[in-house]
Amino acid sequence: QIVAKHPAFGQRPLHIFDVGGGKGHLAAHLAARLGPGCARVSVVEAEPSLVESGKLRAERQQLENLDFIFADASGAVAEAAVEQHKPDIVVALHACGALT
Repeated sequence: QIVAKHPAFGQRPLHIFDVGGGKGHLAAHLAARLGPGCARVSVVEAEPSLVESGKLRAERQQLENLDFIFADASGAVAEAAVEQHKPDIVVALHACGALT
């Protein structure tokens, strides 16, 4: 519902950032549910092993509208990513324990 309320919804694919998204479980759900015509989803994650796991998972699921940005969300690389990609919506999910 939040995505549908964005002023550019339906006019162009929206760019969604999942900050601290780990392996991309939330991002993968959004990418699959919304599809490439509606959204491009980028996970911003500082842990290299999670980025690699997430990329492999996205490939297996054939999610062409999901990518990963290796960056600390509070650092300069993340600031550059925001400037370059200009996200329309930013999400974050805090999950204690394993999300599998």
